[in-house]
Amino acid sequence: MESDQFAKVKKMIKDFIVKLMEEANKEAEHKGWCNTVLSTNEQASKEKIASVETLHSEIDEFEVSIAVHRLQRR
Repeated sequence: MESDQFAKVKKMIKDFIVKLMEEANKEAEHKGWCNTVLSTNEQASKEKIASVETLHSEIDEFEVSIAVHRLQRR
């Protein structure tokens, strides 16, 4: 009778371990997905920041060009 009870407990423990391992695998997969998305977003953000900096440079150049042109017209 006692061995049957221990067998049930051992099975419950094994089932619980399997469940925990499955959850750990799912979490690892999700973490991998999150890291991929984060990396992609960081790269896109860097590219957009570089684009904005380039555009600000061009604006500054055009403002200087306009100012020089106005001075020359006087």
